[in-house]
Amino acid sequence: MAALRSYPPLRSTSDGTDELARAQAEVIRLGKELKSFTYSVSHDLGAPLRAVTGFAEALQEECGDQLDATALEYVNEVRKAGNRMRVMLGGLITLANVADGPLRLQDTDLSQIAHEITDRLRETGGERDVTVVIGDGLRAFADPDLIRLALVQLLENAWRFTSGRAGAGIEFGRALDGSFFLRDNGAGFDSRYKAKLFAPFQVLHGEEDLGGLGLGLAIVARVVHRHGGQVWAQGEPGRGATFSFTLPPGPRQHERKLQS
Repeated sequence: MAALRSYPPLRSTSDGTDELARAQAEVIRLGKELKSFTYSVSHDLGAPLRAVTGFAEALQEECGDQLDATALEYVNEVRKAGNRMRVMLGGLITLANVADGPLRLQDTDLSQIAHEITDRLRETGGERDVTVVIGDGLRAFADPDLIRLALVQLLENAWRFTSGRAGAGIEFGRALDGSFFLRDNGAGFDSRYKAKLFAPFQVLHGEEDLGGLGLGLAIVARVVHRHGGQVWAQGEPGRGATFSFTLPPGPRQHERKLQS
């Protein structure tokens, strides 16, 4: 393992400009190194992973009639684990991409994006009866592609965790303090572990059984933090969860704030 590089402490200057510029440049450099490392790891793991899943598929398809039920079950588990790792590697790349590149800040209609995502979930979600309430006029000064990515994670999570729930309900709106929220009446979570929710690969209360990888909320947090916002969660087992976040105001509100 490569040794961690050490850097001299920041020195105070008359206006702090040189030191601040060096610190910002170092953050950018480290971010690029992290992205490069993530791509490298994903690429290097991809080839052996394809070999494992490929041979497992060949064994099942070509020799399946020579295997007993237990052996076939083992082969199937190998395939499932390989496919899950492939998705996880893709998620890592997505997470790295969120942290890179300039933001395209513009007036963004979050209500419209949420409706589009919900329509897709209804098309692919079978015959589920889920009541979805989306507030009107939810807007923010944000990067529309990144915000869509965050809302996809939140709405897909809510859709997944309300599965099997009679009277399933999801609401996306804005609180009186100006923050946005995504609320559902699904499986919920134990608030004692809410500090872990936004870390990569943190899976709670059987999320694996519901198809989760523990990356969705990490992506949400990365998107919100890139916009200078905050994200937090509240929940209770069996009684649903609420995920809240802040974003910059729309350009008109932003201009009024600057003038005040």
